[in-house]
Amino acid sequence: MAINIGECRRRKDQIRLSTAVFRPRTHGRGFGLALVTGLALVVAVVVVPAAAATDPPLPMPEALPDNVVAFVAHVPLSLGRLTKAEFQRALVQEAAQAGRSSAPGPNASDYPRLAERAMDERLSAIWLQGQASEMGIGVRPREISRELAHLKKEAFKNKAQYHRFLREAHFTNRDVRERVMLQVLAEKVQVRVVSGLSESEAQRAFSRFAKEYDARWRGRTVCASDHVTERCSNAPQPIGT
Repeated sequence: MAINIGECRRRKDQIRLSTAVFRPRTHGRGFGLALVTGLALVVAVVVVPAAAATDPPLPMPEALPDNVVAFVAHVPLSLGRLTKAEFQRALVQEAAQAGRSSAPGPNASDYPRLAERAMDERLSAIWLQGQASEMGIGVRPREISRELAHLKKEAFKNKAQYHRFLREAHFTNRDVRERVMLQVLAEKVQVRVVSGLSESEAQRAFSRFAKEYDARWRGRTVCASDHVTERCSNAPQPIGT
């Protein structure tokens, strides 16, 4: 079960590029890609214990390497370190979604909004992969290839359309495969956690566990002081919390 959170249209319409991955949908005079994410349900129904008291402390923001904008614990170091280059690439893609031809500079009026989206997109991807790993869930390359071939066949009339999508969205084939991988991961996690649950039980699980999952992974995430979002443990807490 996937939740539609936006659309990617044929030409220069806005493109929502998040942890969500795309599912094709035809509408109007052209094709579209409905972006979907299984994260909402996954977050809702995964029962996760509180972090152990023996968990090592997160590094202080000022202790992060110069080329790192965020660090997520409990995942492999190669995945948990979000580099400036990875953030910048995500920012370029968010700018494409907003109709920009290039990423905004730090002084641009829309930089804070797009930068926050870029950070959240990358952190969400890390969180999902970390959660799947803890549950012993993985995705084989051939599964990604099979799902990607199916999506491309449904969404694009020919290779030229697909390559135009890549160009306009500032995506590489690797980017697309990653998003397909995230979609397959999310679906596998959902199958695991909702097995045997009725729809009403799943809804109750959503209300019960969503905050716990979010708090758990936020507590494992620290961001550089100039890249802090609500997903970071060092983000300012709302008054009264």
